[in-house]
Amino acid sequence: MIEKNIVQKIIREVVLIALGLENRIYIKDLSAHLYWMEKSQFNFGEEYIAKDITIRDLIRMSFAELGVEIEFCGRGELEKGVIIDIDEERLDLLKIDKEYIKFGQTVVKIEDRSSVSIDVNPTIEKHLVQQYIGHFETEIHFDNLIKEVIMSNLMIVKKQS
Repeated sequence: MIEKNIVQKIIREVVLIALGLENRIYIKDLSAHLYWMEKSQFNFGEEYIAKDITIRDLIRMSFAELGVEIEFCGRGELEKGVIIDIDEERLDLLKIDKEYIKFGQTVVKIEDRSSVSIDVNPTIEKHLVQQYIGHFETEIHFDNLIKEVIMSNLMIVKKQS
């Protein structure tokens, strides 16, 4: 079973990397799945649509929200996420110092014995939105969740540092 805070933990690590407070995220399994239930945008009833999102996708989407595009390369234990594009205007808008974001920088690696990683179980049970994230609206969509958690973490981490 997935730890309830896995989305928040991964997003927080992405924010810490963008602010130069961490170098990279270590993950045991980038192919692990999050099953997300979100209210249908096209049906005004109580219909929910299941989304299947990998941890790899979550990381890619989180960096993209900050204006950083990453690409995953390699296989198995050698897979890594590398910065391939930077939206400097987005970084400026978010008041993120560009010196901490470099082209070619490895920001995601598969856990090795010496690293501290975020543990993700490869079989993650389905959760309804309100069970999964508690304080957010039940109609929140995954993309909006990422935006809200990114912005919240940016404010918190900037205040603390």
